Amino acid sequence: MKKLINKVIKKNNYYSNCWWCLILIVAFFYRGCLINELPRGMNRDEAAIAYNAWLLAETGKDEWESVYPIILESFGDNRLPGYPYAVALLYKFLPVNNLVVRLPSIFSGLAIVVLTYVILKKIYGKKVGLIASFLVAVNPIFIWYSRGAWEVNLSLLLVLLIMWLITSVYVAHKKWHFWQLWIILILLILAFLTYNAMMIMAVVIWFFLPWFFWEKGKSFYLPLMGVLMLAIIPCVIILTPVTKSKNSVTIFSEVVTHYQFIDYRQNFSGWKLKILGNRYVFMSKLLLENTLASFSPKFWWRGGEHPWHQLSGYNHLTLMTIVMVYVGLIMLLVSVLIKIRNLSGWWHCTELKWLVLLGLTLVPSVITTDAPHATRSLAFFYLLMILLAVMLVKNIQWRKYQWLIVILLVLIFSESINYFYHYVTVLKNKNIYQYGISELLGNDKRPTLIINDERQYQYIKLAWESKMPAEIFWSTIVREKPNPAGIIPVSDLANYHFFDYGVDLWPNWQVVRYNIEKQRWERQDD
Repeated sequence: MKKLINKVIKKNNYYSNCWWCLILIVAFFYRGCLINELPRGMNRDEAAIAYNAWLLAETGKDEWESVYPIILESFGDNRLPGYPYAVALLYKFLPVNNLVVRLPSIFSGLAIVVLTYVILKKIYGKKVGLIASFLVAVNPIFIWYSRGAWEVNLSLLLVLLIMWLITSVYVAHKKWHFWQLWIILILLILAFLTYNAMMIMAVVIWFFLPWFFWEKGKSFYLPLMGVLMLAIIPCVIILTPVTKSKNSVTIFSEVVTHYQFIDYRQNFSGWKLKILGNRYVFMSKLLLENTLASFSPKFWWRGGEHPWHQLSGYNHLTLMTIVMVYVGLIMLLVSVLIKIRNLSGWWHCTELKWLVLLGLTLVPSVITTDAPHATRSLAFFYLLMILLAVMLVKNIQWRKYQWLIVILLVLIFSESINYFYHYVTVLKNKNIYQYGISELLGNDKRPTLIINDERQYQYIKLAWESKMPAEIFWSTIVREKPNPAGIIPVSDLANYHFFDYGVDLWPNWQVVRYNIEKQRWERQDD
């Protein structure tokens, strides 16, 4: 009997390892295939990272000639140092090109798949680890963000490394070692310096740590709370300029929200005005609407309105994943209601803790005016995949329904193949980042008017594409006054002047404009 059990275990391990290898191959293919070609060029944020990292690697200064600054700035937008400095370090060993700029995010996308399996295998077993890592490997949102220079991807990897350390101590029922807490502190600071949404999530999660880890006792959660606070306080102080600039896009300080509040108050009078027409009720209503929008099938299926956050016209999650997530959330909610029928049961309800954590990951997104926001919700989408995997294995009779679950996973995989086919097809025919101006201009030093719909940002994309030397950049750049949104347009750089569409052209200057219909840059010979 003992030999038979050992044989079954070895057989299961063999199949598990085969499935795991296949998941890794799929994840690598989706994140690495044609990565040199697609997407073509870079958006303005990627170009800002790339060019400033190059300046830092070559001169130790950024585009404003600040020496190794903690906070970088491009076109009036403050930028955290984590990703640019990581790229600057890579430039010391690797070529200066688009692939190297995206390399930290590509690596993070693959490492996230690996860590998902490692962490969940340790907590829930191999089946949950395999399903969760599969869902992260094949769903469109994780593929999209792994193929561009996205700070959120690197920051999520750093957070998962922290979760791996916490899980190792939690599952082994051991006490914290001093070196483990130090590593967590360093990783937290790096995550906060890479993407600001992670710090917002950390602040709200801090208050819930005693509840999340109550069963482990004070010796487990108090050191975590101390380390988290040690990371938050200095980062809040250091990143104050970034925080101030980001405040302008939150619902608490944005001008549009203020006028919406005025319109909202006009619907009430008398005692209703005092009770329902106050700012607290209005903000609560707005936060609830943003939260519900983040759970809406419209957002999950077709995404937001930003063309950089998803393949135009395509989804964040596969259709079958969306259906399964909704079913899983309903099952999770039912399980919570059953377990907390006894009011004292809510304190120890694991499912309730998962739901609360899911809500907390949405905080950075729902407080912004453009909610729901895919980039700020990446941790939310990631947690949805984890919860779905747990529900499939733990809340469904696996042996009885495993054939159905396998069929559903196959359907998800087929949808991901269809998505990647369209990804390649669409991006080969659509120049979403208006790439190719340096190829058209070459070494042409004539006075040139450059016309497109990104006049205020075109300078950084041109500087990166042409690898403009630092001396020319610093000596010729002409910046304008900030506009109401805080953007600082650049009117001139080297022999180029930047214009919007529909302006009167200057005589004796050659004109280069972006042809939207043909998706390419062209000279205008009139």
